Amino acid sequence: MATLIKILTLVFGSLTLTAYADEPAISFADNWSQVSQLSRDAKIPIMMIFTAADCGYCMKLKQEVVLPMLGRGDFRERALVREFDIDAGGKITDFDGERVRRRIFVNRYEVFATPTVVIVDEQGEGLIAPLVGFNQADSYVPRLHKNLDDAKTALNVLRDPNLARIPHQADRFQ
Repeated sequence: MATLIKILTLVFGSLTLTAYADEPAISFADNWSQVSQLSRDAKIPIMMIFTAADCGYCMKLKQEVVLPMLGRGDFRERALVREFDIDAGGKITDFDGERVRRRIFVNRYEVFATPTVVIVDEQGEGLIAPLVGFNQADSYVPRLHKNLDDAKTALNVLRDPNLARIPHQADRFQ
């Protein structure tokens, strides 16, 4: 009987580990220089999610919006997603490779509440107004998709200023 229990524990234990291994996860970032290089190589913006350990709305945002979108691959060609815990202490590596205090980094993005989602280029420059707070996934997801689209457009214009001179379809009919 003891052998049977050990075998069942091994089988079900490995199934549980496999199931969790396939679930999406949000990477934390403390080295933004490395993230910058990944962004540059992929030619996509960086979506920074500023969170706090005791923030219930941060957990809801991750569980109801970000993790499902990661699981579906919604961010694959749209943004690198990284989480940043504003409560942790110490220094981090900034976009330029310099070491800075976490508080200075948070203040640069004017994060005054969590969660705050900031979308930046590979140099850490904001591309679109931040999304502050979280209430319901139904209203948040369309806003996040719009911000991702607008950030990608802004990034493309930064990389090729000639794109800014191309008139929009609606402009041609005025």
